[in-house]
Amino acid sequence: MRQPRRPPLPSAAALLFALAAGPAAAQQIEVTRLDQLRYEVVDLGALGTDTNQTWSINAAGQIAGYSRLSDGHGNYHLEGFFWDGASLDYIGTPGGAPMSDLLGTNDLGQAVGKTGGDKGQALLRRVNGSVQRLGTLGGSRSYARAINDLGQVVGSSDLAGDFESRPFLWENGAMIALPLLGGTQGAASWINDSGQIVGGSTTDTGGLQQFAVIWEGGTVTQLPPIYPGLGNIANSIHDDGTIAGTIRLPEGLSFRSRAAIWKGGLVFDLGTLADGTPVEPFASSWASGVNSAGMVVGMSVNPQSQLVPFLHWRGDMVQLDHLMEDPWIGVFLGAGAINDAGQIAVSGMLPGGSSRALLLNPVWDTKTRKPW
Repeated sequence: MRQPRRPPLPSAAALLFALAAGPAAAQQIEVTRLDQLRYEVVDLGALGTDTNQTWSINAAGQIAGYSRLSDGHGNYHLEGFFWDGASLDYIGTPGGAPMSDLLGTNDLGQAVGKTGGDKGQALLRRVNGSVQRLGTLGGSRSYARAINDLGQVVGSSDLAGDFESRPFLWENGAMIALPLLGGTQGAASWINDSGQIVGGSTTDTGGLQQFAVIWEGGTVTQLPPIYPGLGNIANSIHDDGTIAGTIRLPEGLSFRSRAAIWKGGLVFDLGTLADGTPVEPFASSWASGVNSAGMVVGMSVNPQSQLVPFLHWRGDMVQLDHLMEDPWIGVFLGAGAINDAGQIAVSGMLPGGSSRALLLNPVWDTKTRKPW
């Protein structure tokens, strides 16, 4: 059944971008609709490598991710990087691990991630570039997903024996396990500056199905809507408490996945790029980031049945490559994060198969444009 059009979501006041009005001047432009937005593409570069991925962006537009690097002898490995706005700082492979990755960054320029292999560990990259491994909860593997401006780190770690995993909070040199919904597996995906943590947990009746949860004050709470056997996904939480993720809704004998945000105790279905088309019943979407203005980024199936990055704002969802100031020669692959300035960390594929780590900067163009 066709769902009614979703009303605009509650959001901050009209987004104001401080944009250059000339070499020495700046102006405040009030942007109230998605059809007023345009983006320019910044390629982060990466030492000639053919594979790059972005995961996280902070308030200054600095980005965490990874590249596939060569040793010059035909051998390749993945290595985490931190882009400071001018250059890429690679973190190496701490502890002799075969690979590394940086998954999250805070506004201070710290970043967290993991080493790879059978005994990969959560790691912290400090502002001075030094890297510290954070250990585990007794098992052989762990990874860190996010860090807030207080230096608190969250992620997941195996317990002794590697049969169970727990979400963790690391602070002041100590890693502690967070409670689950009764199951044996869980992971924390984000922490904001208020100490609110979101992620997933299994239950004692749902097998290995993860259910979206929030931890506050050491207590775990399952996020709505709650249907037996259907798990939601919580990917990030803004400092204002807005959560971005995915809800799974009953659809006959199966379910459908839709990008969603949780705000003020309510959950909002963002729909898909394919809504209102024949593809809609089979389309899925998920949200991975949200900013203070209520702008949401993620991935969605479009009317051509392609999985593409989107930007959602005030009830409208638009395919990212429809917002480019100048057409980009490649194809966008994924949008993982957005900051309060509207900058987006995204990856793309160039003709020939080289993937690029990209930053999308909002720009203003006074030329007349038609809505999509």
